[in-house]
Amino acid sequence: MRGGDGEITLKAVPNYGNPVIFEVIKPPAHGTLSIPKNFTDHSAVLSYRHDGSKGILLDEFSFRARTLGRAVSAVSKAEIRIIPPAPFITFSPALLDFGDVILSENRTTNVTIANLGGTKAMGRLVLPKGFTAPDGDRFSLEGDESVVLSVSFSPMEAGVSSGDVSTLPSYKNTTLSMKGVGRPRFEIIKKGPAEYEVINRSFNPIRMNFSGGSGWQLPAEKPVPPNGRETISFQQMVWGELEGLQHPDQTNPSIVQISDGLTVIDMNLPPPKRFIPLMVQRGLPEPLVATPFGASIQISFRVQNRSEFPKKARWTAVSQSGGGTLGSQLLELGPGEVKETHFDWVPTLPGEAVLKLLVDEGAKNSHELFWKTRVLASSHSIPIAASNPSPTLSASAEGTSESTPPLPFPQAETRIIPRVDDLVCRCMNRWFRSPVVLLEWHGVTPSTASITLEELVMVRSEEHAFQREGDSLAPSSFELNAVPLNNFKQGRRREEDRETIVISHLSPGWHLLRLTLYAERDSVPLACSQIQVKVPARSPWWEAWKVPLGILSIALLLLFLRAHRASA
Repeated sequence: MRGGDGEITLKAVPNYGNPVIFEVIKPPAHGTLSIPKNFTDHSAVLSYRHDGSKGILLDEFSFRARTLGRAVSAVSKAEIRIIPPAPFITFSPALLDFGDVILSENRTTNVTIANLGGTKAMGRLVLPKGFTAPDGDRFSLEGDESVVLSVSFSPMEAGVSSGDVSTLPSYKNTTLSMKGVGRPRFEIIKKGPAEYEVINRSFNPIRMNFSGGSGWQLPAEKPVPPNGRETISFQQMVWGELEGLQHPDQTNPSIVQISDGLTVIDMNLPPPKRFIPLMVQRGLPEPLVATPFGASIQISFRVQNRSEFPKKARWTAVSQSGGGTLGSQLLELGPGEVKETHFDWVPTLPGEAVLKLLVDEGAKNSHELFWKTRVLASSHSIPIAASNPSPTLSASAEGTSESTPPLPFPQAETRIIPRVDDLVCRCMNRWFRSPVVLLEWHGVTPSTASITLEELVMVRSEEHAFQREGDSLAPSSFELNAVPLNNFKQGRRREEDRETIVISHLSPGWHLLRLTLYAERDSVPLACSQIQVKVPARSPWWEAWKVPLGILSIALLLLFLRAHRASA
């Protein structure tokens, strides 16, 4: 073995009992020899000690023999084969402690693998659960060679992960131990009987899901931003209105499981008690006094939480006369809290107007309030962008007018300017050409006034279907976009104290147009008004030529009858 001792026996031809003397002529290059000691008259023994040289697999020495009465023998050579040690794997350091690591995250460190043996070692590391080698777990080491490998701890469940590393195939090696602690990505703090705070301890957003909780309404999936905090509150169910469910146990606590997909934690809620609904009261008497067109009415209502638990509700105000809320509004109340809410209602259609307020606290439990008023028509001002155009007019072929259902545009006006006086429109069909829309108004503006003509486009700002509930518009959120119309004649003509502009190339169908007059270009507007216009589809060629073809047919018939009478 390399660096070890070996015993060597030297022999010669016997010389009738005369002792034979052995002499070392050339010593070994990588070891030492002891003095030969005879143990018979023609043999001797000596020991060889290797000096531990690495990479040397063969050594040699030469010797000869002498005896009385004979010549010295020829020189003989002895070869010594050095056996290198088997592979021996060592690890540095011998313990890898990764500490606390958040679930789904990882922490990486390095370990040095060395082969202290004399032959090549090839294989791979077998790591405990939760530990990985991101750059590969294989090694190939010659004798006395080392390599550095990266090892990561990526816990997938909470708790302590530990174990020893082995090799495949198995080699003689020192022990490498690994240890790490997986921590949940979130933790919860109890804030009240039915209220918790969720803290995201990771650097990535997480989504919380809820299950269980007999007798309690479970929140929807809750996103929590990186290193953020979110408050989770629970509300009791209205068991009398739910089908197929039994009344909950009112003696034992109710358990809700909260999970981020990796960790599940139990939250203890109180035993469900009798459901106490919100109390909703109007702050203004009903009916309301009549209001001028375009004026706002301040609506107020009061909501009281009569239970000992926090509650969340959503309220919505809708009206066919316009001026409702853009979607539902969140209302949060603590135990026993009373909250008063105000908002401005601006009805945009003359006549009878009804505002419906819906307060929904979930589980089919809602409250409704109604306000009625009469909107007085006014010819002095009009909102620059109203919920519904007023007056609701349309222009059809040959200048005839017809009514159209109100367009469900949301309330968007913030300022009032005078309206354009006596704005009317006519839509005229022309043979073989697109219809022409004429807008006319009372010509009281100076000749230097400029005009902008825009089309109001309704854009839904929430991704859900637009529906109707009874006689009122469902809560939806809309935006009004104004698109300038570039293909209309800028020149205005004045006929008998009236001004006219011409619009062409409008597509068939209903259009909502807004006309604004300015004292000069890019200055403060003088007046503004809007109107609905219906552009009919262009008539086909046979419709356009129907009358001329009829006259031509009658003329040809008369000529034929005259010719026939002359021949007779």
